[in-house]
Amino acid sequence: MDKGRNGNTIPAICRSVSAQKRMPEFHKGKQLGDFILTAPMSVTDSSELWFAVDAYGERYAAKVTRCHPDVELLHRISVLECKNLIKLTAYGSEDGIWYEIYPFYKNGCLEGTLTEEEIKEKVLPGVICALECLHKNGVIHNDIKPENIFWSDDREFVLIGDYGCAGLPGRKPAGYTVNYAAPEILLGGESGRFSDWLSAGLTLAKLFGEDLLAGVKTVEQARRKWEQGVRFSGGSARFRQLVNGMLQVEWERRLGPVAARKWCADKGFGGEGRTSGIRAVEKEIITISFEDPSWVAADIDGLLAGIETHWDYAVFLFQQGKLDRFLLQYDKKWGEICKSCRKEPNGEAALFKLTFMLASGESFVWRGHTYHDLLEMEDVWGRGGLTEKDIETFLQCGLVSFYLERMGADREQMEYVQRLQRLGRVHAFEACNQLFQALRGNDGLKWGSDILYDFSDVVRYLMKKIPVLDQEIDLFLKDRRFEAWMSYQGSGNILEEIRRKCKV
Repeated sequence: MDKGRNGNTIPAICRSVSAQKRMPEFHKGKQLGDFILTAPMSVTDSSELWFAVDAYGERYAAKVTRCHPDVELLHRISVLECKNLIKLTAYGSEDGIWYEIYPFYKNGCLEGTLTEEEIKEKVLPGVICALECLHKNGVIHNDIKPENIFWSDDREFVLIGDYGCAGLPGRKPAGYTVNYAAPEILLGGESGRFSDWLSAGLTLAKLFGEDLLAGVKTVEQARRKWEQGVRFSGGSARFRQLVNGMLQVEWERRLGPVAARKWCADKGFGGEGRTSGIRAVEKEIITISFEDPSWVAADIDGLLAGIETHWDYAVFLFQQGKLDRFLLQYDKKWGEICKSCRKEPNGEAALFKLTFMLASGESFVWRGHTYHDLLEMEDVWGRGGLTEKDIETFLQCGLVSFYLERMGADREQMEYVQRLQRLGRVHAFEACNQLFQALRGNDGLKWGSDILYDFSDVVRYLMKKIPVLDQEIDLFLKDRRFEAWMSYQGSGNILEEIRRKCKV
């Protein structure tokens, strides 16, 4: 993958596929200090990685390059003691050649897809310890990615390696990988410890199977991706909250080691304890405890996560005025907004409005789910995660109107929503169907990467799925979005007859 500037990093140790880009410049038998090169592992434009042995025949990994790094910084790293950092065994220069010697790990770097439990138990704890050790000693890694995280020989924990891009806080990195770099680095700015934590968030997503910046090769492509929005959608609700918290564009809002450690311990988490400009540092932080004693919200991010996870109990806390004082410690306006929302006759509707305003319109919470727009709500409804009653209540409480008005909807759109509210009092399902159809802006049903406009499109889609035709038909018959679309086409009775005969 492309590197920013000189790309002076160690290729992945013991990868199954070599990163060969040219013939090795160095040769077997070359002695570098107390180590002898035995066989090349990989070769890139700027460096070579070799197997090496010492006088006792112990195997090592040797990085060999013509580029001389920051020796003072390497020395600082070499004396660090942390079981989750790969030890820099030796380094130096020989005949104009710079070399670095590292222990060899037979299981190589992190490849493939891992489960959430594997990430929680074996990967993230090691990443936390390694990054905290580097950051406390004034070192920013600048190149966190799966290829630079290695399994221990017993595969019980991981170690971070490859210090070729490492630098000091508040300075521009010497190099980086564009599809794991933080936005501030891509804009030519300085890096800091939360730049590493954003890279860690992208790494966690990739390990779970979502390459969020897949296909990115240049800085410009990466910038466009971030401008369009980078969101992780996999795993449990808490895992998504953690990863997306790490992926905040503004570094001040990013989650880091505090939240990561709480997630590993199955505890509720919020931010990183950064104090608001309004709240004095010496004041005691007011927290909010939800039903589970381990879920304690210590900031607004944690509050939103707690509301999602404990919706019904959060409505109770909100109606009892328990959130007022908590929000007042951040900003007087939040306390006033909370009191104002509580005047709403429906507690759930009031809590929705509060979450929308706390998230600055970027998301909202409704009955145990966080959404980033109304069409995301349709997806959950289609999968059975929401009932018609959930959507009907959302519509009847005026929350669609509230949302669209704040998103800049015009008068015609607002009048249409009001008509749907009236329709919903008599035909709830029809109102829900027409709502989502109108939000999509066309008569089609988005199904995977296809948009289906009529029955012939459905038939053509199914013809492409002959090997798994039964499964695909089953998905259609069980999906509420398909039911709504059929109703919109005026064929809801046909679907009911098919379901009756199939006993779906």
